[in-house]
Amino acid sequence: MLGMSWLCTDSSRMRNVALARRIILLACLILAPAVMMTGQGKGSAARRKVSPASDGQQAYQNKCMSCHRETHKYSEGKQATILRHMRVRGDLTEKETQAILRYLTQ
Repeated sequence: MLGMSWLCTDSSRMRNVALARRIILLACLILAPAVMMTGQGKGSAARRKVSPASDGQQAYQNKCMSCHRETHKYSEGKQATILRHMRVRGDLTEKETQAILRYLTQ
């Protein structure tokens, strides 16, 4: 085998390297979606569902409860109207406003 190294030319070596690169690229393209999907199980979906309500609760406690009691008694439309009027007074961002609305109407 050692004496046959003269059979392997530079062009065949380059073809082998190019083929290896194509195989590696193909493997990456096939495996990448599977790897990306591994963190998207039921646990992470549950965390996403809990997070907006807790963000809204946190924003409500920080921005609203200094003047208002916690209430869930108004309809979603009425809550949206109240939040639109209180947005400026409470110095709420759009993200905080939406999170509070989701929290109050859940």
